[in-house]
Amino acid sequence: MKTEVKKLDRLKRVLRIEVEEESVARDKNEIYKKLSRGLKVPGFRTGTAPLEIVEKHYKKFLEEEFLKHAIPDYYSRALKENGLTPVGLPKIYDVVFSNKGLSFSAEFEVKPQLEVEDEDYKNIKIKNRKIKVEEIEIEKLITQLKENVKKIVKKDYTDDELARWAGYSSKESLREAIHAEIFVSKIRAQRNEIENTIAEELIKRVRVEIPHGLLKEQEEHLLRQEIVNLQRQGVEEKDIKKYEDDIRKRISKIAEKQIKLYYIFEAIAKKESLEVNERNLSEAVMGFVLSCANYSK
Repeated sequence: MKTEVKKLDRLKRVLRIEVEEESVARDKNEIYKKLSRGLKVPGFRTGTAPLEIVEKHYKKFLEEEFLKHAIPDYYSRALKENGLTPVGLPKIYDVVFSNKGLSFSAEFEVKPQLEVEDEDYKNIKIKNRKIKVEEIEIEKLITQLKENVKKIVKKDYTDDELARWAGYSSKESLREAIHAEIFVSKIRAQRNEIENTIAEELIKRVRVEIPHGLLKEQEEHLLRQEIVNLQRQGVEEKDIKKYEDDIRKRISKIAEKQIKLYYIFEAIAKKESLEVNERNLSEAVMGFVLSCANYSK
């Protein structure tokens, strides 16, 4: 098999593949035999007709099925032979299939080769604010709870009665529980802010080329999710269509950020020899970067 790689831009490649007659004949014969087992030819029981006779009756079908099997196989071999890692499905064209062999071209984008340095992700400055729960915040939630209970029982509850309604033995216990709830909520919000700071800083420090096809795929995926969410909220189809362009613009930025972060996290994990997989990559690398951050009060 002969292969030739052409570089169209930073990430786009064209791989020209030519498979010699001998290899094609061998692979074709093997695939044709498997396919012929389920084909019926007049005068023969299903799967018993000689291969050359089956070819005469099902020439076009057999050729199409062979190409469906063979092209992905040859394409995969050619990628491995040239050390290429594609992103997304290729565009296959210029297919020539004859007794002399098989040739075709595959256009695709490759995974960006990204390397990071220590200064790209270590010692990122993080402002760590002290979490404090104000009394007014607790009072606000207690007042809301009182109003909700009043709508049900049609009367005002004392603080102790309200506490027992909520499953606590005393008003002090209820206040402690509300304090803890607000505190945890603020901790989570602060963590999200810190993670956003880390993400923005990484994207600013590390230049990432994004495969165009992958970006489009992610945009469409996020758009479908957004539309489903809007439909569940009862938004009418005409209103969704009306604002679809605005939704796409907003989603495009999100998709770009997600892909950039994915490649940056992957590069950090590789450099630091972190034991990660597709499922825990973001969480694990974010935790690692946070452990290397420079916290200040």
